Amino acid sequence: MSRLHIHSPGGRAELELDGFGSRVLDDLSSLKGKYSGAVFIVTSGPSAKDFPIERYASIPMVAVNGSIACFPPGIDPFFFLCDDSGVAAAKSDLVGAALRRSRFAMIGPSALESLAEKEPETVWRSQLFVAERVNRWRAAAHISDRRFAWRERKNRDYVIRRSFFSQKLSRVGFSRNFPVGYFSCRTIAYAAIQLAYYLGFSRVIMVGMDLRASLGNFYDPKGERVPSRLDEDYEDLILPHFIWMSKQILGSDFQVFNLSSNSRLPADVIPKIGLSDLDGMLDLIK
Repeated sequence: MSRLHIHSPGGRAELELDGFGSRVLDDLSSLKGKYSGAVFIVTSGPSAKDFPIERYASIPMVAVNGSIACFPPGIDPFFFLCDDSGVAAAKSDLVGAALRRSRFAMIGPSALESLAEKEPETVWRSQLFVAERVNRWRAAAHISDRRFAWRERKNRDYVIRRSFFSQKLSRVGFSRNFPVGYFSCRTIAYAAIQLAYYLGFSRVIMVGMDLRASLGNFYDPKGERVPSRLDEDYEDLILPHFIWMSKQILGSDFQVFNLSSNSRLPADVIPKIGLSDLDGMLDLIK
């Protein structure tokens, strides 16, 4: 049995794990702005299988959920993210492997508890950070999303789209301060971009960001997929978040590129590039 105590958002987190004891988890703020240049975020869409990871091994890489499956021996992620308790429970072998191989890991509280049930020693030994979605604790909202958006409208940690009439539109935003809360649009890729921004990276290259639930994940055998709401949430949540980020955050100081040619996201929201384009850019974005 594992127990996780977080005393305040972005504050002191303590993990109690039966058979191991208690320890205070790491503080992500120690890494704020520490990095620069380019970073790859490797997600789980089928196009990730076409990414020649060895060719770009010198550039930091972030793995999410089960995407560690495309990392060959000797090439390990710089960072790992998982905030889905369903993924942590159903794919605990992959999530556990990602923790063991990654230098740092960010796990959502519910996902961490699910993983600790199956991989307690890995959880205990990993360098972990815990963060939660804005205005949430274990999926429950502290206040209504509309009230939160208006209350935090002058908070520079967040760039929030506010709406008098729509709770969903009031959930659209981008976090500049990941430890105090990040925005989720039902895809871990968006959380990972906010993490990259917080860490100081200026160029983010997305791998496997197909955003098509019908295609599954590249590491899932047929019939063994973790349930996904990508298709149901794309129009109402996923696309509005990426459009908002494109308009409010992206610019010369922070750019995001998509290596998935068949990604559902339009190229005028997140530019799509090929490997030949990437090779030509690398001298500029390292």
